[in-house]
Amino acid sequence: MEINNLTAELLEQRLDAVRKGIFVLGDGQNDVPYSRRFVFIVEALAFMEVVLFLILMSRYVDRSAEADRLGRSFFQRRQSELPAVDVFIPSYNEPLDVLERTIVGALALDYPKDKLKVYVLDDGRRDWLREFCEGRGAIHVTRRDNAHAKAGNMNNGLKVSSGDFVAIFDADFVPYRNFLRRTLPFFSDETIGIVQTPQHFFNVDPVQSNLGLENIWPDEQRLFFDEIAPSRDGWDVSFCCGSCSIARRKAVDAIGGFPTESITEDLLTALSMLNKGYKTRYLNERLSMGLAAENLTGYFVQRERWCQGGIQTLYLLSLVWSAATLFHRSTGLCGPPGAAACGLFPVDAVDHADPLSPGGVQRRRDLRGLPHAADRDIEPGPAVRQALQGDAQGQRQ
Repeated sequence: MEINNLTAELLEQRLDAVRKGIFVLGDGQNDVPYSRRFVFIVEALAFMEVVLFLILMSRYVDRSAEADRLGRSFFQRRQSELPAVDVFIPSYNEPLDVLERTIVGALALDYPKDKLKVYVLDDGRRDWLREFCEGRGAIHVTRRDNAHAKAGNMNNGLKVSSGDFVAIFDADFVPYRNFLRRTLPFFSDETIGIVQTPQHFFNVDPVQSNLGLENIWPDEQRLFFDEIAPSRDGWDVSFCCGSCSIARRKAVDAIGGFPTESITEDLLTALSMLNKGYKTRYLNERLSMGLAAENLTGYFVQRERWCQGGIQTLYLLSLVWSAATLFHRSTGLCGPPGAAACGLFPVDAVDHADPLSPGGVQRRRDLRGLPHAADRDIEPGPAVRQALQGDAQGQRQ
């Protein structure tokens, strides 16, 4: 009830601002300041964004019962008839203690071993990791350069693999054994290109720990994964969040591999598949665990990268405006980038749960605590730099 009252109050405030803007701009004055016109446009866009958000959240779907039903029929077939699955673990500079549990977890998935292959896509080209993979039974893959970061790394993985489906886990996300048992049955529908699952974390994020609310306050991504994502799925406008997902190789091949035009390749993958007639399903079950940002440095850099990727998506007009219906474009898939570009929502409300590089900026630090090398080409803005300096000073103290 309190949430509904708050939403109604916010909507009324936006509507009142739009009314005032219309009145001011339409009163016959010829010297309306440009600043006032700009404010009116921003308020009008904000009002439309709130309306679209309320429409989006009017539906909610829980697909656990559907997973049960589809699973019973999907796994009735003989083991030899089950599809082959490749597991991609993109990596750059994660230490062994992070990679080991992910690789071991992927190898332990509850699925016939002759139908499962685990590929460690190593952009760091580390000999010790190759030896570890050989000892565990995983396939170690490298390439000449790190072009297009995570998207390029996964496209290289597609060249050396041949499974019918590709599951993707960042280097610090450990899948539960039943991940494939719960997600694969959805591909009985030939129109499903991706099945996305939520991202849960071992540790508390910096916001929780700084406020001392880790025991009573959920991590900030729960709003998206527990509430917004199921609502999007209710409208068939879910999108890929990168890690903890599984894709149909046929659909990936249909779009020419993982897109490299934006640093948020996960969103573009969903958009591109939608244009080819493939939908994304969301199963709201905890089927993996990973690491959240451990300090404000990773937290801010990660969010700024997500925002940059969302804004980049706006420039891919041929892709965005060909995305299915007007509702898909406005409410479902293209609303968050538009909101980010207009500054209508804070950066952490942009609904992209995974950046381009493996494991996320906050999860991929080398032994000195620095972000992934592929992320250092992004210069943080003044506000972010100030926050990062404060975080560094606090750590020294």
